[in-house]
Amino acid sequence: MPIFVFLIVLQSFCLGDRQDNNSSSRDPDAVFLKANKWQTAESEMTTPTHLPVFQDVNMGHSERLPNNDSDKEYPAVGIIPNQEPESQQLINFKKSTKDDPLQLAFTSDELVGEDKIERAKRKFRSYEELKADFQSLNISVKTDLEILDDLFVQLELETMDENLTLALLEELSYLLHQVDNGKYFVEKNGFRLFRKFLLTSNARIQKSVLSAMSAALQGNAHVKVAALQSEVLDILCNLLQVALASTDTADQSLRLLSSGLSALGALLRDFPSAQKYFFSPNRTDQPSLSGLDQLLLPMFRYPTPENRSAPVVELRLRIITLLADVMLERKNARDRALTAPDEKTEKLWRLYASTPFEESLRTTGWCTILYQTLVDYLTPGITEDGKVDPHVRHDHRERLLSALFHLHPTCKSFLTSDNQLKLQSILEKLEMEYSVRSGEKEDEFDFYFTDLYDLVVKIRYLLRPDSEHERVVDEL
Repeated sequence: MPIFVFLIVLQSFCLGDRQDNNSSSRDPDAVFLKANKWQTAESEMTTPTHLPVFQDVNMGHSERLPNNDSDKEYPAVGIIPNQEPESQQLINFKKSTKDDPLQLAFTSDELVGEDKIERAKRKFRSYEELKADFQSLNISVKTDLEILDDLFVQLELETMDENLTLALLEELSYLLHQVDNGKYFVEKNGFRLFRKFLLTSNARIQKSVLSAMSAALQGNAHVKVAALQSEVLDILCNLLQVALASTDTADQSLRLLSSGLSALGALLRDFPSAQKYFFSPNRTDQPSLSGLDQLLLPMFRYPTPENRSAPVVELRLRIITLLADVMLERKNARDRALTAPDEKTEKLWRLYASTPFEESLRTTGWCTILYQTLVDYLTPGITEDGKVDPHVRHDHRERLLSALFHLHPTCKSFLTSDNQLKLQSILEKLEMEYSVRSGEKEDEFDFYFTDLYDLVVKIRYLLRPDSEHERVVDEL
């Protein structure tokens, strides 16, 4: 018995020495040596900044390889930064998405009874029968899902030229407008395919991928949740930041920024969990996210604040519209929770309320930008003698006026007396202009100018002193 105890103690000492020796032999300042193969970077290793990186987002591993033109197996990653395994905050966001009201879309479908299925089978011919008939006539027939499978196979190929890739992505974008096709896209892990093409250096392919992504995200709850869980929001933010710092021409960067904003807006709209992740003021735990101040603000000022070319103005108006849409969503969610309280409406408002969106607008300078943009771009389209300008962009006006209507209650403390006088003067002329246009251009089926006239009248009242403003708001 004493001998047995002695052996156990001796073995433990030996193991302890071995572990100490292994740990002491590891150099915490070790760097990668030059090699022609990919190497896994341990957390304590230091790697040169010039090496291309392959980031495994699932496992949190990084691999690096010296620049070598002969090795084309993996592209150098310039969008996803080398980062630690996902933070606890990101993990919590992924878990919280399952509680998002968007998830209700996955369980709201009614179950179809067996008798109903049998009646449908007797009434209609099956797809297999129809397909066989067409094949007998040498006509090829495929469902959308079969076409998607073919597209996935072709897009996985490594030897495709640019024109073929663009054509396939355009066809994919067309199919992804359908909700069921978007769900199938998620089931096939389609975001992995998008990530592959977004990591290329070809701006045309990146733009085409962003268009397809917008199509998949637009109004599709299933795809939105999968996108957030697949870290698509991080990839979009990094891509837009790269475009802002790109040395390409301003026109090329603007086209990429415009497509990226479309995808970003499609993901954020009607998705409070994504909004919370994007608009969060805490940047330390989300270094790749930019939100209001670090992404949308530089985009609004790109390439220079003084630039007023048509693409620049369009990009700025779309950013303002996105902020106004988010504000309207929050207001509607709050109103529903107050007027028709139930578990669903209250839960939805709690999700929206967990993001300090209004406070972030005020602290990041967007309220000041809003009023200055209105003064700069809301120009009257009627002369002193009462003639109207036929070249006015009424859609631009509509977006600006709607943004002012929804954002002013939050931003009114930032409206200077000088800008208030300018806006009142502009709105007075717009009211007169749309009074004329509504009488000349409209018929019984078109009340566009009348609606704009009513909107201008409401905004003029909103900009009056607080006592009158509160009375009008109650009436509205």
